[in-house]
Amino acid sequence: WQNDPLTRKLTSNKDGLVTDADTEYISDLMYNTLETETDLDNIEIIVPVPNHLRHSDSCESSCKIDKPNENAPPLAKAFAAIICKKRNRKNCHSYDDVLVRFLKSDPYRKQAGVESRYKSANSDYRIAEHIIRNNHLIKDQIVLLIDDITTSGSTAKVCAGFLCDNGAREVIILCAA
Repeated sequence: WQNDPLTRKLTSNKDGLVTDADTEYISDLMYNTLETETDLDNIEIIVPVPNHLRHSDSCESSCKIDKPNENAPPLAKAFAAIICKKRNRKNCHSYDDVLVRFLKSDPYRKQAGVESRYKSANSDYRIAEHIIRNNHLIKDQIVLLIDDITTSGSTAKVCAGFLCDNGAREVIILCAA
């Protein structure tokens, strides 16, 4: 993994050390993938899955997160900018406050399997309160949900469900790796 450029950039993103050049590189790869799968002109909203900064081994699984969206917005904003630039559009926006991650995932969920991962994601993420009260940002919209890394797909499925339950017409899931 140390020799793969994408993996190194995604690791930097997880650590909160991602550069503008890194987000542009990742976004460009994601754009090329998505362009072959769907009509990018229909996507107006990009919502990132919020990341949790890595903590020390002493961090409890129940730690509260002060800045739940700290790592995710740069990638979503860069991806929205690439769509606007390459499609000559002005109406593709990223909203980094639609989903909230308020707990750090159980560190043992990976050994427990897909069901445990799904339960963990369901307890770690929520739709933001302001979206629940006034969902005009996502109501009847095609939302692109982006994540940096997927293993089982549980986090993306849970987050997509929150978006659909709160008015999104369709959710397209795209993960960088």
